[in-house]
Amino acid sequence: MKNLKTIKVFRYDEKENIWSGHEIQNVFIAGFKESYNLSDTMDKNVSQVMRVMGNTECDIKVSDRIVMMPYDGNTPPYNALAVVSVTKNGCGENTSHTKVLCR
Repeated sequence: MKNLKTIKVFRYDEKENIWSGHEIQNVFIAGFKESYNLSDTMDKNVSQVMRVMGNTECDIKVSDRIVMMPYDGNTPPYNALAVVSVTKNGCGENTSHTKVLCR
């Protein structure tokens, strides 16, 4: 797929009081002009859907922050996307992915 992007995922460690970050490749990103409420969750107002293609073991958790690459900072900017849901989809050899919902 030629439209796959690279993202940087930030996670805050409350014990150490620091942000850590890592990059994830092969991400398909779909944005929306207006946020919408998900039918299977409470009011999460999702505005971005990301699919990490071919990877159901990627290290993304709810409350992480995501920034589109290129980004060289050590902390996420104020407008970084917040992860509100992560779903692993291991079905199908060519369609396995991790679905990440952000706002």
